[in-house]
This record gives sequence, structure tokens and C-alpha cells, in this order.
Amino acid sequence: MSKYITEADIKAASRLKFIAQTSQEKLNQSQIAKAMGFESQGSVSQFFNGKIKLNMETTCKFAKLFGVDPTEIRPDLEEALQNKDKVVLVDYNKVIETVEMTLLDLNTHLDYKTKIKIYEVSYNIFKSSRDNQGIKQVQEMVALMAK
Repeated sequence: MSKYITEADIKAASRLKFIAQTSQEKLNQSQIAKAMGFESQGSVSQFFNGKIKLNMETTCKFAKLFGVDPTEIRPDLEEALQNKDKVVLVDYNKVIETVEMTLLDLNTHLDYKTKIKIYEVSYNIFKSSRDNQGIKQVQEMVALMAK
């Protein structure tokens, strides 16, 4: 990915900002930062103003937070999502669902920042095992972390 901000990057930032401003959640930048696992709202502001490029992973996380398709933020991702990257997104969503169901079963409520860290660790565990053991390992890890 180029380090230079393009016109497409600026348009994606503008779409993201519009989606955030018109979302039903009405989250402020500090709340968005917390939900996304950023250190401060400054990062959110930089994404909204096109100062930081929206990569596919960050775009997908923002899309999930606001309940929209990632291509509503970055239409240029459509082809990538239709190819092998779509498998990654499906797997990531499977991991998120497993984490959420495990936490629900344990009657455990965690803040968004902690959940995002658990999602990332869980996804790495899932990725490293190419069989059904991955989901079982994710469930076991979440149960240990929730205690």
C-alpha cells in the first residue's frame, strides 16, 4: 500500500465520516476510539479527515461498528473482498461470533477495547490451526481470559 494519500483515500474518509455522523448509534469520536481499540480520539479524527489511510482491516472494523458493508466506505475493496480476502473476513466473523457466544455462555461482559484484543488474539489462534480445533482453542482461550 502506498504511503501517499490519494483522492480515493480522501473520498473514503469522507464516506466514513458521513456514515459515523448519520449512524443510529450517535457515537462521539472518543467512544468510537474506545470501540475500535485506539489510544485516543485523535486517531479517529485522522481517519475521518483522510490523514491516515483506511486499510482493509480498519475499514472492516469501522464497517462492523457502524453496521454497514465495507464497500460503503471503500468501494474499491469490492474486488478484494470477492476474492481470497473474503475468506479472511468470513473467518474473522466466525471468530468474533465464537468469542461473543463464549462470553455470553459465561455471562461475561467486557469493554470494547478488551474485546477487540481478544478478537485479534483469537483470530491468530484460529488462523494457525487449519481444522476444527481452531474454534475449540478459541473457546478455551476466551474462557481462560474471562476468568
